[in-house]
Amino acid sequence: MDDVNEVLRRLKKAKAPHRTLDIMIGLLAGYSRTFEQLLPGETEKVSPVFIDKSGQRTKMPDYTRNLDEAVALAETLMPGTPVAFTWEGEVYRAQVWDAPPAEAPDLSLAICTAIFEAYAMQSP
Repeated sequence: MDDVNEVLRRLKKAKAPHRTLDIMIGLLAGYSRTFEQLLPGETEKVSPVFIDKSGQRTKMPDYTRNLDEAVALAETLMPGTPVAFTWEGEVYRAQVWDAPPAEAPDLSLAICTAIFEAYAMQSP
C-alpha cells in the first residue's frame, strides 16, 4: 500500500510524463526489473532489463506518456474498470468509479492519477 500511495503522490505532483513514474507504475502492475552488464568485465556499466508477467524481456510501457498504455493500465490493475476523461484547453480530467476525479496537465497523467486514486481506495 505504501508503494501505491507513493506513486499516487508523485502522479499528483507531476507536471509532465516521467519515465521514473512509468517504472514505478510498471513494477506495481506486475513487471519485474533486473540488471545486466553492458559489456563483459565492466561491472560498473549495467542496464535495467524489464520482464513482463509471462517472463519475457520487454520495454516498460510509457504509461504517463501514451494514452493507450494509460488506459490499458486500468484493465491490468482493475479488470473491467471504465475510465472517464475529458479536457478543456490544456486542463485534463479523468475519473475511475467513485474515486476522486484527477486533474493533470497531460491526459495520460490524468488517467494514471485517476486509476491510482481508485486503486488506492480498494487496496488493503
